[in-house]
Amino acid sequence: MLLALFNREEVAIAVKAELPKYAVILNPTDSSKASELATLQAVYLAKLSGAQLVPVFVVDESVARRACVNVRQAMERITKKGHEVLSSIKALGERNGVAVTPLLVEGQTAPTILKIASDQSASLIVIGRTAFTDIDHLLARPISISEEVLEGALCPVLVIKGS
Repeated sequence: MLLALFNREEVAIAVKAELPKYAVILNPTDSSKASELATLQAVYLAKLSGAQLVPVFVVDESVARRACVNVRQAMERITKKGHEVLSSIKALGERNGVAVTPLLVEGQTAPTILKIASDQSASLIVIGRTAFTDIDHLLARPISISEEVLEGALCPVLVIKGS
């Protein structure tokens, strides 16, 4: 019996503990498979808790600069993709009875996500994580966006691993 592992005082504390109440769930997305999986979890948790879902797509100029020579065109393509992704998340949320307030913003990805989490008083951040190889770490970033958000967030962060 599981209760035999705990003394009565520990069980009493566990019974009295309140479950977290999520009011605002922030869901940073970038249209990757990992962020799609994170969005499914975010919608599910928002539905269960009655929370508002705030999907966020950050248009990061540094990503556009790395992508191609014509930064303006790259920014336009990224922005268009962001609108498409946010529109599909809004539709998914609405089909599931979840209030959705999508945000598309420009800025550096992780700092922008952290600022929005603070501004929106997020109770939870649900973010996808794409695995990096050692070479990715050497060539791209010292840490991933999800790691940076996890380290800097003032609220709990649920990191969903991509397949």
